[in-house]
Amino acid sequence: MSYTPSSRIAAVVRFSLLILAVFLIGCNTAAPTSESRLKLGTNITITIHDTVPRGIFPDIWTRFDEIEQKMSINESRWDDTELLQVNQAAGDHPVTVSDETLLVVQEGLRVGELTDGAFDVTVAPLVLLWMVTGSTPQVPDQERVAAARELIDYTRVQIEGNAIYLPEPGMGIDVGGVAKGYAAAEAARLLREAGVNHAILDLGGDVVALGTRPDGRPWRIGLQDPTRRRGALMGVVEVIDTAIVTSGVYERFFEQDGVRYHHIIDPFTGYPTRNELTSVTILSSDPTYGDALSTGTFVMGLETGFNLIEELEDVEGIFIDEQQRVFLTSGVRDSFRLLSDEFAVSCADDIAGGQCNSDS
Repeated sequence: MSYTPSSRIAAVVRFSLLILAVFLIGCNTAAPTSESRLKLGTNITITIHDTVPRGIFPDIWTRFDEIEQKMSINESRWDDTELLQVNQAAGDHPVTVSDETLLVVQEGLRVGELTDGAFDVTVAPLVLLWMVTGSTPQVPDQERVAAARELIDYTRVQIEGNAIYLPEPGMGIDVGGVAKGYAAAEAARLLREAGVNHAILDLGGDVVALGTRPDGRPWRIGLQDPTRRRGALMGVVEVIDTAIVTSGVYERFFEQDGVRYHHIIDPFTGYPTRNELTSVTILSSDPTYGDALSTGTFVMGLETGFNLIEELEDVEGIFIDEQQRVFLTSGVRDSFRLLSDEFAVSCADDIAGGQCNSDS
């Protein structure tokens, strides 16, 4: 969780951004109760459409602080988090971490394996080098990028019990691409344990739709149009008890010499990912898992990333490419509705240049 100015550049330095609207059309229930805070390096809003348990909002904000205090690598704010200790000890000695920090790192490593390294928790050297959303971002020298890239390899992370060891000085773990999803999962857990059945958690785009709408119908979650300003929607998806996370190139970037450099860094090249995609949305029951997968599959590219999500159980995806084609995995086709006539839903066969048929 690198809450540096480039805080959402993770595993491939990514920003998981997405849900900018929740539709409650036709919902004639009592007004919802919301609170917002700046936490985990982003604006977070919790909206409860239910009886509000006493103290639930402070409990959630405190839980977020606890996670950040263990997992942030933002040295401008923290000097002794568990992951800062791991990174500072690289090449020297292992560091024992808490169960939850270990869990988040291991989840990142699992998705790293699933995506063949497209998601990589050892991306910290590149995160700190690019600083895409810093006050004065600039393209780093090729030599520095190459040197940082040599330190990126999730398979070199050594774990024994709760001890984590990075074998080479300069290596570093950044769980920014997975820890916000974990924080969303923890907030959802607290709400459920307090008896809340209907709520929306928006952690700067990592969204959890808890249960159903108060009238029993699915939540309708709006998806950002990647070609337009924040809040412009290209589609809507209906969900029940689902996490929805999007990675996109359109929100955090800088320009230098007429070239745009976005925040989703490819760990294989050390540079911002350049492929046909503009956004990837992942729907899953586990926001931690979905958080990492949205970045990893974005870096993998349309065909490889789409095919991976189609193969995985209990995970669905919405992929948008530069031609404004929308590709839906099989489990989300019936719940997605296009809102913009500037986009077109395409069939899976079209990804590889084949002919669409009525069953695609």
